[in-house]
Amino acid sequence: MFKNSNLTNVDLSSSKFDTMNFINTTLNYSKLNHVYVGLVFKNLNLTNITFSNLQINVTVFDNINLTTSNFSHTALHASQFIDSNLHGLHIIDAELNNSSFKNSNVKNLKFNDSMLNNILFDKNTIFSSDIRNEIF
Repeated sequence: MFKNSNLTNVDLSSSKFDTMNFINTTLNYSKLNHVYVGLVFKNLNLTNITFSNLQINVTVFDNINLTTSNFSHTALHASQFIDSNLHGLHIIDAELNNSSFKNSNVKNLKFNDSMLNNILFDKNTIFSSDIRNEIF
């Protein structure tokens, strides 16, 4: 568990986590890759983070700031984004399946060359004027 930590410019790309919690942690300009199952990201500042070459399964992103971060070449399956700021998040050449966005800011959320399947946005999610303009 990482709690009340500041992980800036940290390379976690060779680390493997299973059922890991990141609580009240700052993870800026850091790298993650590999396969993760059952992670909980809660109360985090993950600004300008690159998640690349990941498979993330059954993961909860709760009250996190992913402003201007990106998921690149990443598969997200059964992930939940709850009460989070995803303003300017880029999902690039990625796969997003059976996932949901609840009470989150998804303004300027960009999907580039990504596959989306069964994605749910609740009525409290804040969009740009037309989400269709954000899918490329």
